[in-house]
Amino acid sequence: MIVISEQYKPFYAQKAKKIDLTKNTNLEGWWITNKFDGVGSITTCNDIAQMYSISKAKVSGEFTNFSTKVPHLIEELNSLNYQGYLHGEIISDNFKTNEENFGYVTGTLHADDAVERQEKSGKLKYVIYDMPSHAGTYEERYCALSDLFKNKSNLKYVSLMPILGVNHNDSWVSIFNSIVENGDEGCVLYNKENKYRMSDTSNLRNGGVVKCKASSEIEVLAIEKIEGQGKFKGTLGAIKCIDAEGRTFNCGSFNIDDSQRDYIWNNVEVPCVVEIIYYQRTKDSYKLPRLTRYRPDKDINSWNRSD
Repeated sequence: MIVISEQYKPFYAQKAKKIDLTKNTNLEGWWITNKFDGVGSITTCNDIAQMYSISKAKVSGEFTNFSTKVPHLIEELNSLNYQGYLHGEIISDNFKTNEENFGYVTGTLHADDAVERQEKSGKLKYVIYDMPSHAGTYEERYCALSDLFKNKSNLKYVSLMPILGVNHNDSWVSIFNSIVENGDEGCVLYNKENKYRMSDTSNLRNGGVVKCKASSEIEVLAIEKIEGQGKFKGTLGAIKCIDAEGRTFNCGSFNIDDSQRDYIWNNVEVPCVVEIIYYQRTKDSYKLPRLTRYRPDKDINSWNRSD
C-alpha cells in the first residue's frame, strides 16, 4: 500500500479563464501555448509519483487516483527525481480526431482493463505545463520545469509543454488560426508574472491564464434522453439539457457517431454533464445546439458552468 505524504496530498488545481475580447484584455508579452484536449491531472511526486484528478469525484468525495491506469507514465515521472507537484494533461494522439482521442482518454482512465486497452490501442501521454509547488512566477516555474527535463530525451510518454511564441501586437491571433487550421482546439496564453492558485475547496480561475477555443462550446446538464426516429429509432436522437442560467432546450446528436450515440443511450444515466457546441446564443436558447461529447470526468454537483 502506498502512503501519500501530508506534504504532497492532491488538491483542486487552478483553471484558465475563457478569453473575453470585449473587455480589451491586455495580453502583450503573454506566452502562447497549444490547448490540449485531454483530462487534467495533478501529480504528487514524493518517492513514488501518483497521478490524480484535478477535482474530487461525487461518489467517493475523493480525488480519483489514475496511477494504476497509467504505470508507464508513473515510471517516467519517477525518473524525473522530483519532489513536489506537477500539473498537466493526460492526452492521446492515437486516433485521427480530437473527439476520438478525448473519448479514448476518458474511457481508458475509467476502465478496469486500462493497461490492456493501451497495449492494444496505444498508450496515453502526459504533457506537463505547470509546477504548483514552486512559489515563483510562471516564467520562473517554467524555467524550473525546463531544468527538470534537461537530459531526459529518453522519455517517450511524459513531456514538457512547448511555448509557441510570445504575444506582440496580437500575434497570438495568427498562431491561434494556425492551430485551428491544423485541427486542434485552440490556444492558452500565460501571463509570465502570474502565480499559481491552489485551493482545498474548488478549482479557482486564474486571471493570468486565458484560453481561446475555435467554437462556442459550453458544458451543460443533460436531464433527459430522447429516442430518435427513423434510422435512429432505438438509440439516442436528442438530449434535453439545462444550462447555468436555467434555460432548458433540446440538443441534437448528429455531431457524434453511432457508437457514441448507442453508448449514451444504453449506458449513461441522466442527469450527467455533456458538452455542446452552438452557433450563437439566443434570448431563450441556442442556435443549432449539437451534442459533442459526454463528460464522465465531470461531477454533476460541481460541473464547470463557465467553460
